[in-house]
Amino acid sequence: MVLELIEGGELFDRISEKDHYTERDARLVMKQLASGIAAAHMRNIVHRDLKPENILLISRKDDSTLKIADLGFAKITYNKNAVMQTPCGTPGYVAPEVISGRPYTCACDVWSLGVILYILLVGCVVPLRAYRHHDVIITLDPPSRACMWCERSCPPNPYPPHTLPHS
Repeated sequence: MVLELIEGGELFDRISEKDHYTERDARLVMKQLASGIAAAHMRNIVHRDLKPENILLISRKDDSTLKIADLGFAKITYNKNAVMQTPCGTPGYVAPEVISGRPYTCACDVWSLGVILYILLVGCVVPLRAYRHHDVIITLDPPSRACMWCERSCPPNPYPPHTLPHS
């Protein structure tokens, strides 16, 4: 078996090193990720576990090519609008409909891309937690919570703390 040598490590580690990405650099990363996910979706493949730990950089350069890895939760569907119900993925990155156990589509990967974009720009894990109660409720934690990746506090949340019911 011959595999490609990936020398740049995980996007997770790169974010930790850089603190956060500039808008320009984040745009370049997201362009590659969106293109890769679009290509997968065109082939009826849904990743279902997109997160910085599953994105690899080919080299240590800032403009390194990215590779989407860890297809353990991936699903090959019969068409791009196929409905899935298996709750899977990593908390904090997974779409609300997946957490709730409701039917979901390949759009769950798009939610995860949005979470990754937030992390790139802010440098912290999204301050969301989800729990189950009659319906899924997503609560924005107070902005004073410390980042999961670092000792500093996350920047103020652009939204006031409140509860958003999932509809």
